[in-house]
Amino acid sequence: MNRHDFVRLIAANEDVTIDDATEMVNSVLKGIEDALKKEQSLRFIGFGKFDIVQRSARKGRNPKTGEEILIPAKRRIIFKPGKQLEENVLGYSKPNKKSKK
Repeated sequence: MNRHDFVRLIAANEDVTIDDATEMVNSVLKGIEDALKKEQSLRFIGFGKFDIVQRSARKGRNPKTGEEILIPAKRRIIFKPGKQLEENVLGYSKPNKKSKK
């Protein structure tokens, strides 16, 4: 599904025009982008969490030559699905982690 298909789906589900649905989708995506630019995590309970993580520099190997190289540190955007989303989409949930005492 691409953006246009998604906008048409929203328009049909919410009984609004394509233009209104496009504006709604663009507003949500812009809001997510703005929060991440400010390095704020964004949580939608039951749906998931958008966050920025820092990956440290590490050693790697060039697969062609076998030469060891340094992979530089960088920031990454991640999405962790929520429990309800996983249950609704995949039909099951992750087992609860129980602490050992």
